[in-house]
Amino acid sequence: MSEREPKQCAETEAVRQRALGEILRIWSVDADDVTPTESGFDWLPGSHLVHVRIHEDEREAVGPPLLRVAVRTEFLRSVPVHDTPFILKAGLLAQTFSPTYSQVYPPSEVVRKYFDGRPADMDMFASAYVDEDNVEWMPGFLARMSIMQPINAELHSREVQFDPWGTPALATGSLSASVDEALNVHHDGIIPQGKGPSRWSGSDEFEAYVEECGRSEFCLGFSTEQGMSFETPFGAGTALVRFNTDQSDCQLGNGLTVETQISGCDSYQTVCYAAAWLNYYESILWTDFPQLGRWHPLAISEKRTNLAHTVFIPNALFAHGMVYGLGLAAIERVGWARERLLPNEKDLTMIEIMGNRFGRSFR
Repeated sequence: MSEREPKQCAETEAVRQRALGEILRIWSVDADDVTPTESGFDWLPGSHLVHVRIHEDEREAVGPPLLRVAVRTEFLRSVPVHDTPFILKAGLLAQTFSPTYSQVYPPSEVVRKYFDGRPADMDMFASAYVDEDNVEWMPGFLARMSIMQPINAELHSREVQFDPWGTPALATGSLSASVDEALNVHHDGIIPQGKGPSRWSGSDEFEAYVEECGRSEFCLGFSTEQGMSFETPFGAGTALVRFNTDQSDCQLGNGLTVETQISGCDSYQTVCYAAAWLNYYESILWTDFPQLGRWHPLAISEKRTNLAHTVFIPNALFAHGMVYGLGLAAIERVGWARERLLPNEKDLTMIEIMGNRFGRSFR
C-alpha cells in the first residue's frame, strides 16, 4: 500500500460521513431513527422504506475520491414487467409525479435472465456524485430533491388503485397511521414558494451559458429572459434541450424545468421501452452526472412520440450558478444515452450536423 492510499481512505470516509450527516440534517432525522447499513442507512418515514446508499468509485481513480450517493424508495411490488400494457401505463404513470426523481423497474429481459423467477419491483430513485469539492452542497440538494419520493409514494398508496400494476410496497404490510414531519415539507415550504414567479425568470445565467458553451462543436443554442434552448449531437442528428421558467409543475408550482428531447423513435411503445431501459441503467451504472428526473415518452402529436428526459427544480431549491451545471449534465446525459441506444454510431459535431442539414459547409 502506498503512502497516499491511507490518506485517500481517510478523505473518502470523511466525505462519506459529511454527506450522510447532511442528508439526515436536511430531513430533520435523528441518527437513532434510522437503521445503519454497511453503505448508508434505511429510514421509514411513513409506509414506504427509504434506502440511502453511498458507494466509492471502483474504477481507476483519477483525481480526488468520488462517491455516488443514491436515494431509493420502495414503491410497488410484483409489477408485471413482461406485459406490454404495464410498460405503456408505466410511461403514463411517470408523468403524474413531479420529475425530481425517476421511476425504476428492471426490464423484462433483465428479469428473465437474472431474477430466477422472483418478481420485479418498481422503486423511486435519485442519485448524485459527491467529492470534497461539492460535499458542502450536493448532498443537501439531493436530499431536498429526493424527499419527494416518500411523499409521493405515500400519497399514491393512499389515493391510487394500482391493481393490476402491482401492490404498494408497504414496509409493515399496511399503511402507516402517521408519517414523519419531513413528509409535510412540500405543503410547508415547496408548494407555497412555487406559487410565486420562477426565481430563474430573467436570470443572466442563461445568456452566460450560451455565450460560453452555446457556439461550440457540442452545443448550439440561444437564450431569452425566460430560459434557453440548445441542440447537442446525438449520432448524426441532435437532441433538443430546453430550460423553461414559464412551465409550472402540476404538483410543486413554479421553478426551472429542464427538458431533453430525442426525436426519430419509431412508436410510443418503442419509446416506453427505451425510457424504462435508460431509467434502469442510470440507477445501476456510474454515469458521472446526477440522476435527478426521469426518462419518459413525450407525445408531440397523434403519430409522433419523442424520447424525453425531464428534471424540475422547485423555486424552494433555487441557487445561483445552477444553470451551468444542469446544462453540462444534460449534454453528458445525451452522449451517454446515445452510447446505449446507438452503440455503433459516433456523434458528429454540430458543425457537421448543420452542414448536412442545410447542404453547405459551416467551417
